[in-house]
Amino acid sequence: MQRPLMRRRAPNLEKIAPRRLRDPLTRSQMMGRIRSKNTVPEVRTRSAVYALGVRFRAHVTDLPGKPDLATKTRRWAIFVHGCFWHSHEGCQLASKPRSNTPYWSEKLVRNQSGTRFTTGLCATLAMKFSPSGNARHATNPGFATP
Repeated sequence: MQRPLMRRRAPNLEKIAPRRLRDPLTRSQMMGRIRSKNTVPEVRTRSAVYALGVRFRAHVTDLPGKPDLATKTRRWAIFVHGCFWHSHEGCQLASKPRSNTPYWSEKLVRNQSGTRFTTGLCATLAMKFSPSGNARHATNPGFATP
């Protein structure tokens, strides 16, 4: 029997009331709630890889791109990419923002070029790598494919 996936809030965020019962959040407050570690797709991927019997390290800082899962000895890394932040081609979750479009277009292009750069660095280190996107987890929430 599989344990249910437990969702954890970031420790420094207080629980907020539903939108209809509170004042709107400022842009800074909204952006401050976007996490870079331990997101739901990342935790699902980690759980699936662990269930396969594979052991790994999370958020390895001394590898290029700081992969979400990696082993240096076996030379592999998995990056769990958010579909919005990495603008996956043909993905429903990769939307284009309607406000401040010049900034966001440039930002998303920079993210994609950073991904290509990291991919190149991993290749030069002779590491196997696998990008994994949110859409895979959204279509099949029971299992994450690394």
